[in-house]
Amino acid sequence: MRTLVQTGALAAVGCTDRRNEFENLWEKPFRSVPDGSNLTHHVSPDLDANIILRWGDPILENAPAWAPGKPNPEAQSLQFGYNNDYLALFENGPDRFLLVANHEYVNPEMMFAARHRGGNGSVAHQMAAVGLSVVELVRTGSSFVPTPSPLARRISATTPIELSGPAANSALLCTSADSEGMKVLGTFGNCAGGVTPWGTVLSCEENFQSYFRYPEKKGPIARRYRMGSGRLQWHAVDSRFNYWYEPHESNRFGWVVEVDPWAPKAVPIKRTALGRFAHESAELILSPDNRVVVYLGDDAPGEFLYRFVSDERWIGGQTGLQAGKILDFGTLSVAQFSHDGKVRWLPLRPGIGQLVESNGFSSLADIVVNVRVAASLVGATPLDRPEDVQPLGEHVWVALTGHGSRQAGQKPVGSVVPFARMGQILRLTSPDGDHTAEYFRWEVILSGGNVWKDSDLLAGPDNLAHDPGGRLLIATDQGRRKSETGSQDALYRMDDQGRVMEEIFRGPLGSEICGPCLSPDNLGVWLSVQHPGAGGTWSNPTTRWPDFDSSMPPRPAVVALTPRS
Repeated sequence: MRTLVQTGALAAVGCTDRRNEFENLWEKPFRSVPDGSNLTHHVSPDLDANIILRWGDPILENAPAWAPGKPNPEAQSLQFGYNNDYLALFENGPDRFLLVANHEYVNPEMMFAARHRGGNGSVAHQMAAVGLSVVELVRTGSSFVPTPSPLARRISATTPIELSGPAANSALLCTSADSEGMKVLGTFGNCAGGVTPWGTVLSCEENFQSYFRYPEKKGPIARRYRMGSGRLQWHAVDSRFNYWYEPHESNRFGWVVEVDPWAPKAVPIKRTALGRFAHESAELILSPDNRVVVYLGDDAPGEFLYRFVSDERWIGGQTGLQAGKILDFGTLSVAQFSHDGKVRWLPLRPGIGQLVESNGFSSLADIVVNVRVAASLVGATPLDRPEDVQPLGEHVWVALTGHGSRQAGQKPVGSVVPFARMGQILRLTSPDGDHTAEYFRWEVILSGGNVWKDSDLLAGPDNLAHDPGGRLLIATDQGRRKSETGSQDALYRMDDQGRVMEEIFRGPLGSEICGPCLSPDNLGVWLSVQHPGAGGTWSNPTTRWPDFDSSMPPRPAVVALTPRS
């Protein structure tokens, strides 16, 4: 079932709009989570929290039950992946739902017993654990149970994926295995994303750099992309992750991948017109003239906020990856903030300013492959880790997670945005709701810190969503700042004036909260609990959430929050 239902500016897919029926449950304030951090999660007394899926749960036909401790890549390829992040939910008939989950990265020290962490089997298992999962769920009472389905699917670091847009067929993307630069094996680093009006999911490749082995002395572009030393040792198993063998392979990652969850045999596509960087999210809205606008954050210290505007107009009625070709042609721009509260969107096209052949930009392919360098040349404003970007109505909400290692008073060189070590949220306002306009207004709507009660801090705003009443949901990623705040990462609600109303969910020790999204019936909010027990190991985790079995490590999981009526 694939039904298009118009909701606001953007067409949602497969959603039965029950907002009028349930919005009163979200209109009222919830009691906040009690103080304290410990081994398990905590939830508002006014909400129920149900664990839906865990790492290793069988999701494909003939998938074996999860067996902890030892690598088994064949089994993992049939099971729910690791470190679930972004979630997208669709309705697929009465009490049936389709869940798409990103799997961002791996923590081998918590996945495997020490004696099994090295070697080919461990790396193959890691490659099978990243990417995406597509799972069909059946609602039974208050529970959601995975069910065998022809739509179920795993996409991993070895899944064939096509390239489209200006960088496809570029020499910068050609390798010994793909002399035409048109097909890639795999996706990883999948962080946040977005849902399109035509029923597909955009999955964002974020921190791809750490998977590649690069020489210690790197060129300027490799340094700008922070290419690493291959700490996960994938290069020892697959030579394409070694710069000396395949110098262009890393250019084939750091893109936005479009996946059609309704067509399990459809080959995913990397849409290169959206640029190559550490993509946190790719959220869409339609302009008044029905052009598709995509907002994109580059999650690294001192990087930029981007916007893509399609050349063509969305006419509706089309579905699937064929309709997604609208994302292959358009203008990618980068944000320049000014002290007077204006944002100017600077187009990234060959021949504009310093984007000329003498600087290495003779084509649009050169720009999108090395877009960080291009954006610097046109005068983009550095930001402190721009992560999730959520458009709604005339506004655009931008989470700046902040950089925990910066000292008070510091900010990225050249930035006009005030620095907040605990992170902040910006609100951009488009003129009359025209998201294609050259100029917007900007303001800081929230600065991390003591924003909702004296005994706790909201730090590291990361992923954003809106609850059924339109209030902003804020999921946090504090990182090393947890030692300062004394609390674990959580999910908060904020009104449109920047007032934080309550903390509605707090994760277990070591975890990060991410991927909040509405259920298709607008009753509940789902979220991801990522890397619970971080800072520990398989044999000595900081928590064994959610199973609390001494024979099991902590497992990332999906949680559904529903109001108690």
